[in-house]
Amino acid sequence: MAIGLPAAKLIRKGAKKPRQSPYGLQLVDDGGRALGAPHGPIRIVLDPFSVYRLAPNQTTPRVTTDEWGARGRSAGDGEVIAFLGGSACFGQELARDDEMLTAVLQQTNPNRRWMNFGCPGYGSGQELSFYLHRLRRLAPTVVVSLGGWNDVFGAVQGAPRRPGMESFSDTFFEVRDRLCELHTGGRNASVPPPETTRDDAFERAATTYLENMLDLDRLAKGRGASFLWVMQPELGARGRRTASENETLSAWERHYRYSAAELSRRYAELRRRAKAAASAHGVAFLDINDVDEWRSHLEALFADPVHPNAAGHRVLAEVIGPVVTRLAQRGVSPAAN
Repeated sequence: MAIGLPAAKLIRKGAKKPRQSPYGLQLVDDGGRALGAPHGPIRIVLDPFSVYRLAPNQTTPRVTTDEWGARGRSAGDGEVIAFLGGSACFGQELARDDEMLTAVLQQTNPNRRWMNFGCPGYGSGQELSFYLHRLRRLAPTVVVSLGGWNDVFGAVQGAPRRPGMESFSDTFFEVRDRLCELHTGGRNASVPPPETTRDDAFERAATTYLENMLDLDRLAKGRGASFLWVMQPELGARGRRTASENETLSAWERHYRYSAAELSRRYAELRRRAKAAASAHGVAFLDINDVDEWRSHLEALFADPVHPNAAGHRVLAEVIGPVVTRLAQRGVSPAAN
């Protein structure tokens, strides 16, 4: 008994499946068939335009999507305000849908449909493609891009990329590698990564990001909509951090090699260039990191270095909402979406 009971516990422990993250993803095809092992309950669909997108009409303990693949359930039939971005826009780590910024905005301004098309991992190229190919029928009045950080992270800490492979998620490279391994019977047949410096990778990523945002502005205006370019907040850029936020940043540096010194510095440079490009081209622009309401807020606003918590989403709604309202009130041209 003394030997058997501990041994049985070890066997059960070894056979027990690891607990999946509530925000883990599983890739499926357009018919819902699994493509690889699931890492969590949230389904993403292989997509011919943006590599992947959130599956429509799904419900998990924390996330629901509507028939368009937007998170939550937007109410009413008013003019559509469409948010694009990565996991920060999507509301990664929130406990439920009604904590995200678009849900807060829906409650305070119910005459509009505030729709959140943020998708974990999305870069600016995927935002651009998603808007171009997926939102025509919705004809949003205002298009908001809340992002920027993923483009920097992919260049600084992602897989080395060849020229022309910027501005979309590392998920593409994971799918590519899985296909190579399947084709070769489990042997890694992917082409070796190119030799490049982080400086070169950042320059290419920054240039591509700015071009994508300017193209989003042109496309939105060509379809009769307004465009708002928003740089998402990042914990390393927050001067007045709480004790818990400092602990979070330190933990990520230890466990995930999240170099606040490098990532925050490069992200600050991208933000500077974005502000200059928006000013030069007449694009409505907002850098959350520089907004007084965000900078001076005493409460913790981050769940981790890149994802705002519920309080952070409330502040985002307070900051972004009035700007969107002003843009919507300018009127929409008769151009067809």
